[in-house]
Amino acid sequence: MDGGHVVLVFWMPPSSSGISGVPSIQLVGFERIEEVKEGETAVVEMQINVCEAFSLADELGERKLVTGQHTTVIGSPSEQQVLHRFDIKLASTTTAQGA
Repeated sequence: MDGGHVVLVFWMPPSSSGISGVPSIQLVGFERIEEVKEGETAVVEMQINVCEAFSLADELGERKLVTGQHTTVIGSPSEQQVLHRFDIKLASTTTAQGA
């Protein structure tokens, strides 16, 4: 259908987040496309701050980046959706012992 469209990006946090009361899915970004003709495609670029979008507030209200397997869902439930899964892991650190 000709007309404007809104591309929605949702985030599904890992089920093992360890934080209670976590929503199963939340909106983290959107971009409006003004005009797309029927049968055409459009390229949409969106910047999402990972530390803000893929973090949760703990019981003290502090935002925490959640490790584990995350899922982004592009599109609304009434349209075709694209899922992308990725892992966020803690960086390992090593310490050198001096003489």
